[in-house]
Amino acid sequence: MTQQGSMDDKIGKRIFKIYDPLFSQSVTVFINCEEDDFMKWQKRLNVVNADGLDPNLIAFTTYVSADGEPSRYVIWLTHFDWTLDDQESLVHECIHAVIRIWKANNIPVSIDNQEFLAHSAGKLYSMIGAKLFHKKLKGKAYNKTKLLNNSPPSLV
Repeated sequence: MTQQGSMDDKIGKRIFKIYDPLFSQSVTVFINCEEDDFMKWQKRLNVVNADGLDPNLIAFTTYVSADGEPSRYVIWLTHFDWTLDDQESLVHECIHAVIRIWKANNIPVSIDNQEFLAHSAGKLYSMIGAKLFHKKLKGKAYNKTKLLNNSPPSLV
């Protein structure tokens, strides 16, 4: 792999955490992993009613709950190697993650806030790409965004 990585580099098994840009909610990303990796991760977190994976899914977004802890969001991609189909799946799952996080924060998705939705999903995609390339994003520290006064901007 080159120092900063490139789309030509093969990506092995990766598990890492990012934070959504509006609410700083934890999103754990599983790339090229096995079901056992997911089960061990849930066990480490003391997840109540830990579920296995549906063998028919190659990508999904969900959340898990542990006693007394906030929900932890998950993006799972069984296979990811920078093909256009793989990138399409990643964008698709980023949108699902943002919608789930918004729902948990009582923000409906509407035509009036679609720009924030697109921005949030795009930022998740960029943060995941930066992790896969071992590269820091320029500008704001997007790996853990802090909001002024701990409140999100108005979305309506």
